[in-house]
Amino acid sequence: MPVRTPQKRLTQQVAAALRQMIELGELGEPFPPERQLAQLLGVSRVTMRRAMQLLAERGVVRREQGRGTYASSSSGPKIHRPEALAEQPRPVLAVLTEQDGPWFKPQLTPFTWHICRALREQVSARGGGLCLVNGEQLFSFLERRPQASPDMHLLGLVAPTHLWTARKYDAMLALGHPFVGIGRTSQGMYWNILDLQWNPGLTEALEDLSPGPSDRVFIPGDPYPKEIDRQVWLQSVLEELDRRGVPAGNIVVRAGGMFEPQGYLAMRWYLKEYGLPTLVLSDFDLSIAGVYRALAAACPQRPDRPLVGRAIRCLGAINMKIGRYLNPSLSTLYFRYDTIAARIVRMLDAQWERHQPVGLQYVSATYIRRGSSGSTREQSRMPSRKAHEPRR
Repeated sequence: MPVRTPQKRLTQQVAAALRQMIELGELGEPFPPERQLAQLLGVSRVTMRRAMQLLAERGVVRREQGRGTYASSSSGPKIHRPEALAEQPRPVLAVLTEQDGPWFKPQLTPFTWHICRALREQVSARGGGLCLVNGEQLFSFLERRPQASPDMHLLGLVAPTHLWTARKYDAMLALGHPFVGIGRTSQGMYWNILDLQWNPGLTEALEDLSPGPSDRVFIPGDPYPKEIDRQVWLQSVLEELDRRGVPAGNIVVRAGGMFEPQGYLAMRWYLKEYGLPTLVLSDFDLSIAGVYRALAAACPQRPDRPLVGRAIRCLGAINMKIGRYLNPSLSTLYFRYDTIAARIVRMLDAQWERHQPVGLQYVSATYIRRGSSGSTREQSRMPSRKAHEPRR
């Protein structure tokens, strides 16, 4: 039996950490470069390259020349066909998604996936299951075959609120299936919605970050987002900055997105046009991970002086593990997934009991501060390669 060397053990540890982050959707797509991942996990690039190669051999990731590294298409849970809901051996809670392939990719919607994992525990405790279904396919199926609806053993439907157009909203009410929309809502849709409130946590965060008239603020994102959730987040941020005296001319909202590559490209653009910002705000931790990478490339840092002496403050949202690996670790906003799941189940129960919709419910974000001293930082870095190398 071959002896596993210390280097092999370290490679296995790194591969296991990466696999967990992939399964949680916490790397985005494409993945951050191996150099950055090696820095995040505190290992050498050689070890990171070997860990990625190991995951590729196991079919967990795929590498595309010139494009980057991605999760394998079959590495996520299955997306069920609408007609398959009637074939389930036990009652199921259907979570609607915009993804239309055979496999759900947590990398594309990690927030939804975290809620799914929490919901699965809640539903399993009651003897039920959870299925992911493409929303458009389900609505189309129910419109074509409304008589099939009673045959579906549904505990209810859950979806981001931006999937519920007025037509779909009314159709689901008419069919009598309990459902819950997650996220901010627009006027006219005020039943069966779990409203995720950024404002309390955001107010606390900006109180702590203390923006003022001299700050140069960059928000790497769409200035006119389609989703109502992101619209409200951006509007709340701009109102808070105005209230604290930050001039509108010092605020740039431009060229970016939720994921790491978009955050990187947006920050590179800002640095070229305006120089260093003093405050960067994003509605997603992965975007800030890209910001950190762009800043590191533009401003070579010493270990004792990360992010230009910490003069640049950053705030993300969702509290993903990758944000806690950053140096300095990332201040972030966070919704407790178990709280969201428990509230969804209670809302579904209330609809079954009353046979009618329930009113708007609320869950507030929490602000999690990562102090400059590192005292609140998660001590989850991989051991260094040198600690595992035998002496020569």
